[in-house]
Amino acid sequence: MEALEGGPAVTHLWEIDHPYYANEGNYYKAGLHNQFASWDEFMTTTFFDGDRDLNLLYRWDWRKPGHHEWDGPEYLLLFFMLQRKAICCSVEIPVTEADEPRVRWFLEDCAQAMRATWEPIALGQPGEEGARLRGEIAELRQENADYEKAFGLNEGAAA
Repeated sequence: MEALEGGPAVTHLWEIDHPYYANEGNYYKAGLHNQFASWDEFMTTTFFDGDRDLNLLYRWDWRKPGHHEWDGPEYLLLFFMLQRKAICCSVEIPVTEADEPRVRWFLEDCAQAMRATWEPIALGQPGEEGARLRGEIAELRQENADYEKAFGLNEGAAA
């Protein structure tokens, strides 16, 4: 993380380690992983300048050598859902640190579409009500597990 021109500290995009992962392409149909030669080439596509709702970006991962156990080439993965056609696809673009400001702008623009899609749900940390409900659910799960154990139900089921 570093401060840019006296501003607050900014986390570089390649420093982010998102939970879990996404596979490139589409499980049900081959040929849905698009590779571009550069960020400039990607900027000429409808993925970049098309309808953000139609080409909904749901995940991105910047892979950079030396970060998050990655030692391959540096590139950006983008994962889209083409909503009207129910097509899940991905994009791979070689990037450099110099591309970060333009990539960040693109991701921030795509995040606005995601926020609008989830309106009126807040995309921040869960509030007190969410924490209370999670606690109640955990208690109910434990009660259910205790009941099943007491009556010998679900024996041999995967834990």
